[in-house]
Formats: sequence, C-alpha cells, structure tokens
Amino acid sequence: MAGITSLDNASSLLISGTNVAKSLLNNKAERLGSSQSPDYTKKDPLIALTTSGGGYSSVSVQKYARLVDPVMRQQRFDAIGDLSLAEVQNNYGTQLSNLLGRFNDDKALSNRITDVFSKIDALVSSPTNSRTPSDLKDSFLQLTSMLNDVTNGIQTLRTQCEQDIASGVTKTNTLLQNLFDSNTQLNSIFGLGNDVSRVMDPHDSIIEQLASYLPLKVEDQKSGASYITSPFPLLLQKNEPISFQGGNVLTPQQFYNINGTGTLQGIKDADGNDVTYALTRGSLGGLIELRDTILPEAQSLIDNLTATLMTEFNAISNKGTAYTPDSVLTGERIIPPTGDTTPFTGQGTLRVALIDRTTHIITNHVDINMANINTIGDMRNAFATVPGLTTAYDTNNRLQLNSNNPNLGISMVSLTGVQTASETTTGKNLARVTQFAAKGWESKRKT
Repeated sequence: MAGITSLDNASSLLISGTNVAKSLLNNKAERLGSSQSPDYTKKDPLIALTTSGGGYSSVSVQKYARLVDPVMRQQRFDAIGDLSLAEVQNNYGTQLSNLLGRFNDDKALSNRITDVFSKIDALVSSPTNSRTPSDLKDSFLQLTSMLNDVTNGIQTLRTQCEQDIASGVTKTNTLLQNLFDSNTQLNSIFGLGNDVSRVMDPHDSIIEQLASYLPLKVEDQKSGASYITSPFPLLLQKNEPISFQGGNVLTPQQFYNINGTGTLQGIKDADGNDVTYALTRGSLGGLIELRDTILPEAQSLIDNLTATLMTEFNAISNKGTAYTPDSVLTGERIIPPTGDTTPFTGQGTLRVALIDRTTHIITNHVDINMANINTIGDMRNAFATVPGLTTAYDTNNRLQLNSNNPNLGISMVSLTGVQTASETTTGKNLARVTQFAAKGWESKRKT
C-alpha cells in the first residue's frame, strides 16, 4: 500500500498542476497590463502656428509623432509570450485533469485506486466472504479500464500538441511574411518623407501576434521598421523562416531529441538548424514542453502506477480472486537425496488456500509460520494441514502439491507486510524455497 500512496499523491500533483498554471496566468496578465500604461506608446500632436497676411494667426495639427518607450515595449512582447505559453499549458492541463477526474468524483483515478485496495484489505481479512472476490474483480477491471483510457488520452493530447505545433509554425510564417511586407511599406513611406505613425499600430499588431507564438527580441529602425531575432535570426525574406516536419499521430515510444536520435522532429530555422531549445516563450514553446516533457512525465507516472498495481494485485491474486488456480502444482527445483530431512529455515507467514475454480471462493486455508519450519518434511506436513491437500515427490524428485479435486485450485501468498515469506539463510522468496515457481504462483506474478 505504501507504493500506491506515493503514486496516488503523484496523481494529485498532476491535477494540482492546473492551479499552478492558473497562478502563472495571473502573474503574466499583470505584467501584460502594466505594459499597457499610458507611457508605453502614445501619439502626441505636432502643432504649427500659421500667420496670415492680415496679421491673424491660427494653429493646425501637422502630424502626430509616435512616442514609444522601447523598454516597456519589449516587456510587453515578453509578457505576451509568457501569457501565451501559460494559456496553452493551462488548457492542456485542464484536459489532463479531466482525464484523471476530480477528487470528489467516485470515478476519479485516485478514488478508483482507493476502492481497489480497500477491497483487497477486505479479502485479506475475510477470505471466505463470498462477495469479496467478485467485488474486487469488478473494481480492478474498472480501474484497469480507466488506466487504459488515461494512457490513450495522454497520447491523444500529445498528438494534439504535434498538430498544434505544425499549425502554429504555419501561422508564424504567415505573420513573418506580413511583417516583411509591413517593413517594406514603412521604409517606403519614410523614404518619401511622409508620416509613418498612421501605419505603426497595424505594424505592432503583427509583432504582438508573433510574440504569442515564440520569443522575440525587437530592434526598431528610424523608419519604424522592425528587425527581429527569436533569439535566433528570423530571415523575413524567406518563404519559410521556420519549419516543422510533424503533425502525425504519436505513440508512447516516439520522443524528441535535439541530437537527432529521437523519432520526433523539432522546429528548424531557414538554414535547417534545430532551434527548438530556444522556444522558451509563446504557445510554440508551451506546446513543445507539453509534447516532450509534461505529458511524457504524466505517462511515466501512470506507467509506474500500473506497475505498482500489478505487483500489489498479483500478490493478492494468488488467492485465486483474479484467475483460475491449478489443482496440481509441481516445483522446479530438485530436492536433494536427503529428501524430507533437508534443512530449512524461514521467516514470515505463508497462507495456503484451496480455491473453488468456478466461483473463486476460498474453501479451506491455513496460515503457516515459516519460523516453525526446520526441514522440507516440516514444510510438507504444514501443507498437509490444509484439508484435502496432499504432497509427494514426482519421478524427478520435485515436490508436488495436489488438491485431489479438479474443481479446487491451490494458491499461496505471503501475508506479512514487512517480512515476506522467505528462506532465512538465502533470502529467497518462498516461490523458490518451496519449489513452486513453475506453476500456480511465479507464472501468475508475471501476468
């Protein structure tokens, strides 16, 4: 149960991650709001005094001079990028949280886990209760189904990220082309000595949209034209300043590695250099982190959770609650010629049970204190205390258990939480000590 507790907490962390993203959103929104102060950008009228021949004077607005604080302008673009990254990760985080379920929902993953292990505890404490095995089996099947749904859902989210990256790159290239055209227009207007302020707001709008996709560093010219690095050069005159070969359906085995060993692609500049590492802001940066880090880590948590569930449930399934146990168990190891007098020392408590192969109900069971076993003969005598169970050596001198009833299967499990039923001198698990690794126990643990 200890392993489940930690992994259940990990499930909680996945859900609470959404709250972190929301906090980040608030922080970035405040930064964005501060950059919209009156001093960020304003147009001041340039007023001219005109004197007529009759001595009368008048004033008129000749043009508007656009005044921009370059520091606040860059902060604004940075804040837009941070906000966009947080927004896209918050959106995906919400979808991931929905997959896992809310804690007050009986169908949430954490509650499914709790339900399964409460039924396991009930089975250990009341092995002859006819309802408990069936209830456990139903709960475990429901949990397994949900784990499969979560795994499929995570891969669906990764595929969605891949497709959103491809779409974002296309939109970015379109904006970069628009910026190139806007720069051309500004240089032309400025070269003719005309006022460029009237076209600067649309120009800035293009840059702000770009900042929502990737990090920008902006250098403005006297004409108002803007040259950008990201922090890699963006060649605006190119048809595809950045490129991405992707957008396919992803599997858990696909991953990205900047050195080219991965199966997924990164984002490249116009010269074919991988610049994925530089995307620390904007929705593209957020999507890359989701695809390559956040969602794979979530899948890893689910994988670890599944492995722990398998270990825990296989231990209890030896009671026959999840499979049809065999009526005859034959060991792997050959008993020495000394036979019953072969020395043995052990520790822990072993439960040996006969299970109805149809109803999976325990009909008889005995708990064996391994500390009381001194020889293989003692072990055989202990097995024989289970009503109906007999022991013998086969022709290869391997120990064999027989329920003597084709409708009854044999199962064993260690009942000690800290100290497993094992051989003291070697520490070997009882599956090896009692020679029953081949059938009925060890093979079930591998399911």
